[in-house]
Amino acid sequence: MTSLCPTPASLMPIITGPRGLDCPDFDVLETSGDVELRRYHKARYVVTHSEAESLLAAQIEGTKRLLGYLAGANEDDARLLPPTVPLETILFPADRRSETVEGRFCVALYLPECAQDRPPRPTDRRVRIVRARTTDWFVLKIRTSLIDERA
Repeated sequence: MTSLCPTPASLMPIITGPRGLDCPDFDVLETSGDVELRRYHKARYVVTHSEAESLLAAQIEGTKRLLGYLAGANEDDARLLPPTVPLETILFPADRRSETVEGRFCVALYLPECAQDRPPRPTDRRVRIVRARTTDWFVLKIRTSLIDERA
């Protein structure tokens, strides 16, 4: 198995997220308290769809597939670790009149910087690479750590 990305010890991404993980390049346009309006620049993402009864179930199923791709389930057998942030999830409701969130979800991870120009093709047909356009998003900054930073 080859590695297209540097090892975590030598990884020095230009853009870092929590705990030094790669994340898409963005500009902060406005800030109000803990909410930022960010302009994310165009970038490539690895994406999969999941039909699930809940957001959590879709994220678990989708994340397993996406991490499989990053761990080498691609035509080059390339390891693209460490994982990146954010994990994006979009709901496509099964029935717009429904009062539940059961439906089809799209789960996406930002591709590491080292694979942005020429990402290897996924071997799982449920996983694909997409190029996102420049997009504005409102982002809530979470000030509590769900993971012990010493781990």
